[in-house]
Amino acid sequence: GGGARRLALAVALALAGCGPAQRVADCRRVVAVVNPALDHIEAQARAPAESPERYARIAASYLALDRELGALAPPRDPALAALLLQYRQHLERAAQLAQQLALTPVDGRDGRRASAERELERLTERHRATSRQFDLACLGHR
Repeated sequence: GGGARRLALAVALALAGCGPAQRVADCRRVVAVVNPALDHIEAQARAPAESPERYARIAASYLALDRELGALAPPRDPALAALLLQYRQHLERAAQLAQQLALTPVDGRDGRRASAERELERLTERHRATSRQFDLACLGHR
């Protein structure tokens, strides 16, 4: 009697909470991949020696993060899925820029290097902003 009703109520409540619970799980899954990878990339970017090899490693790290995110099951929430897609596009562009910097001579006088460095810095800021959006999405549904 009462036990069966409590069990049915508990199951109904659990099923009703699947939407927000799934969103939190999706957020946490993405954040668990992104945060350590970005910490690693930023540590590489802060390395004192500016060299083609450093930028090549950074490009490889961006591509590895993009591949890892692509291997995750897509978030069920359309807003989170769109945010993840936007984030992956930023990662691809950051990898292209880092690769360009790896191939551009340090003493280049045509401004391509400075332009690529500025764009990469802007993308880094976008990565941070997007990471904060994921964090806020996770916090909003705890």
